[in-house]
Amino acid sequence: MMRHTLGRLHQSVKVLLVRQSSSFTLTRVFTPVDLKRYADLSGDCNPIHLDDDNPIVHGTFLLGVISGIMGTKCPGPGSRVISLRSEFLRPCLLHREIEFRVEITSSRKILECQFNVSDKSHGDILVRGEAKLRRKTTLN
Repeated sequence: MMRHTLGRLHQSVKVLLVRQSSSFTLTRVFTPVDLKRYADLSGDCNPIHLDDDNPIVHGTFLLGVISGIMGTKCPGPGSRVISLRSEFLRPCLLHREIEFRVEITSSRKILECQFNVSDKSHGDILVRGEAKLRRKTTLN
């Protein structure tokens, strides 16, 4: 009887299968309205982000977009970031085409990803980093 119960439990658990080298890329352009909204929500009203001359997009805003990709596209819904390491190499400026890329580099029990944020108009890498995520598991 115990064997049958364990068999049913095992059948009801599904693990999201993610292949190594799965990736997703998103491109967006930030506007002054985006920065103002993020500053209001985060409380980070540092003038370097709101200066009229040449404001810099919040680094945590960029990481939020990366987190959004991880949670909805790559690896996808139900994934949870358990660690994240990033380097901010250059400032992200407004009105430029910014590309966000996430790639799965290891698909074991804990997924490992690399990510980068690039300024497509100038070819510069703005942010790079890596993250570890828990796989999604669901019960039927």
